[in-house]
Amino acid sequence: MRTLFLSFALLLNAQQRPGFGGPGGHRPEGSFAEHRVQDLSRRLDLTESQRTQALAIFTAADRESEPLEDRLEQAHRALRDATRRNASGSEIDQLAQTIGTLTGQLAAINAKADTAFHNTLTNKQREQFPRGPRGRKGPPPFPPKF
Repeated sequence: MRTLFLSFALLLNAQQRPGFGGPGGHRPEGSFAEHRVQDLSRRLDLTESQRTQALAIFTAADRESEPLEDRLEQAHRALRDATRRNASGSEIDQLAQTIGTLTGQLAAINAKADTAFHNTLTNKQREQFPRGPRGRKGPPPFPPKF
């Protein structure tokens, strides 16, 4: 029962979070990476070489993430539909496990990109680089934004 309640709460929250480009929309190519590099450049005073490397790193991560984000959105939709049609607990568990797996894969992609970017920084910049997934301090927000 507790798992069902948690799944339902996550589902309601996910319904209120449209995709990056709006409901069913995709973000423009490289836009998140460009904005992220601009922000990091302001905060860390990146060199032109570092900006170029960062843009390549974060653009590649975005490209790798996009199909997973699409699948994650579909999995959330499937879970929502399953709860609406009173699906079995095992089906709901399977859908929730799929969401967990996809979320973990996205976290790994983002962590690898952050690590690659971190390796381009000077020691002084590394001290200033925010720790945590996607440049945030502390744990990621729950549930993740889509």
